[in-house]
Amino acid sequence: MGEKIIKVSFGTARFFNNIIELTINEGENVKLKDIDTLFELFDTYFPDTKFGYISNRINDYSIDLSPGLYKSFHENLVANAVVCYSEASFKNAKFEKEFYKQKPLEVFRDYDEALKWLKRQL
Repeated sequence: MGEKIIKVSFGTARFFNNIIELTINEGENVKLKDIDTLFELFDTYFPDTKFGYISNRINDYSIDLSPGLYKSFHENLVANAVVCYSEASFKNAKFEKEFYKQKPLEVFRDYDEALKWLKRQL
């Protein structure tokens, strides 16, 4: 698959190779229904393919820490990389990591490092 960009109500998803990169809009509050939207994209673009996920945290937003959000996972998802650009974002991602145990998740300050790590997981 070539690169494809999809706008969703809460951000922008970029698909390339077997990776999805999500950049969430400034000020969003990500909820379980948004994860459902993401899973629909996963099913559409990676129906029978293992893939990796990059959360590109350029913007500030919040995540609903409901148990359902952190217990949900897609069977074809191999690993998650979170890229943070501020100290607050980095600390929040490290905190969130404690709740998410379904698949490997690593937090990075550098996009290229995150991409290299994710490709190794695939």
